[in-house]
Parts: sequence; C-alpha cells; structure tokens
Amino acid sequence: MEIKGTAVKTTEQFMRDRYAEKYLEWKRGLPDESKPFFKDLISVSKWYPLMESVIFPTETVAKVLGKTTEEAALELGQYSAEVALSGIYKIFVRISSPDFVISRATQVFSTYYNPGSIEIIEKNKNSLKARIKNFSKQDSLVMYRIAGWIQGTLQVTRRKTINVELDIKELEDDKLFCEILASWST
Repeated sequence: MEIKGTAVKTTEQFMRDRYAEKYLEWKRGLPDESKPFFKDLISVSKWYPLMESVIFPTETVAKVLGKTTEEAALELGQYSAEVALSGIYKIFVRISSPDFVISRATQVFSTYYNPGSIEIIEKNKNSLKARIKNFSKQDSLVMYRIAGWIQGTLQVTRRKTINVELDIKELEDDKLFCEILASWST
C-alpha cells in the first residue's frame, strides 16, 4: 500500500505544532525504516510506503504520548482536518452541510491511497456512512485516522453531539473492510 505525501507530512507537523516538547523524542523514537522519510522535505505529491511513512510513525506518536495507537490515530486525523479546513476553506465548510463536505473530501482521499478506496454509501441530513476497502490488516490505523478526520471535520462545521463509529471486519486474504458511521445534530 502506498500513500501520498500529504498524509505523511501531517504526522510530523502534528508533533511540531501540538507536542513541540516531545517532537525530538518522537523523531528519535522512529524505527530505522521510517527515519529516512523524515530527514528531508516531504513531497505532498510523491507516493510513500504506508507502513514506514504513516503506520510506524503513528505508533511512535502513541508511544511518546502514552496513548493507544487508536487514540493517536484519531487525534492525528482530527488535526489533519483542522489544518486542511482552515483559512478560506473554514468559511466554506461552515456554510456547507457536513455530508456535502465529507462526501467531497472522501473523493479526494481516494486519490491518497493506492490501491485503497473510500466512498460514501449512505447519507442524509444528520448522518452518513463511508466504506473503506482494499486495505490490509496491518493498515488498520489508517481507518482510525480517517474516522478522526471525519470527526475533526464535523467539529470545524460546528456540529453538536458528534458520534463517529468504526466497524472493521477482517476478510479473507489479509484484507480489511471498514464502515464508518458518522452522525451529528445541527
């Protein structure tokens, strides 16, 4: 599995912005196979191997912050939404419906993962369901990051009573199938 540099860059940016005092500990704690990706500037348009550039660094975030890997992945996803939906985009997001914003974002997200796919399979005024396919068991933290991104987006849209649930199922041949159900009140 490969991922675009935009998502790779977010992890390092998150540690610098939110936990500057732990940034060097995080960088030193990266496994040897991940360190080369964080020595130079990360190209947002380049493809990177998912495990070494996102999964292992997310696991290191969890270790350094004393969180579970799922908690760290959710927080990274929320941060990614805040950063992506800032500035002029924030105004657009706040006047748009959450299902519209998340539907458009999942179209973009599908271009971030090779060969993964994300699609909205059900939506209405106060909820939506997204389906994530073509990921391996070892890639499951990405699903938590996506769920965190959806939650962060709903927070930017100023929705109340936000609920985001993951339903991850293991399939044959080491594949995962995930549905994310998000609901909110206006």
